[in-house]
Amino acid sequence: MTTPENGSRDDALRSDPLRARLPEDHESRIADHIVRRALMIAPLVIVVSALLGGKKSAIGAFLGVLVVCANFLLSSRLITWSARISPEAVSVAAIGGYVLRIALILLAVVAISGRPSVSIAAFVITVAGMHLGLLFWEMPSLSLTLGAPGLKPDAPLPISQRVSKEEG
Repeated sequence: MTTPENGSRDDALRSDPLRARLPEDHESRIADHIVRRALMIAPLVIVVSALLGGKKSAIGAFLGVLVVCANFLLSSRLITWSARISPEAVSVAAIGGYVLRIALILLAVVAISGRPSVSIAAFVITVAGMHLGLLFWEMPSLSLTLGAPGLKPDAPLPISQRVSKEEG
């Protein structure tokens, strides 16, 4: 809420020197990158599941892919939102968000377990396998330094271009 007396929350964030150094929400960029990769391999996962278990398995794999993508996006959005509030809010969002997301996955399992048209085994294997596979696939793309957190730059500049940019 913005009032003339207290200013906006964005003004307060800009006045905080610690938060002013955070140029973007790295969590969302990483989650978006993971989801793009998930969508790249989703057709393969669904087709392999269909070949191994038929239509029921394909539907289970499709729902598993949706749950995995939603899980990564929800996690990143919760952390990004809480980072604008305080470091304590990040802790609460991380722990509370984990419990919430596990509960939502459990709710999805319970919801589809009674459906005869969906393979619960394909769903669970897809959810577990894609979470682990996507996280391992993403690891080389991450920059784990405080100076440049988030995704690594696409490609380093050649030395000749770095020198000319530093001089200019």
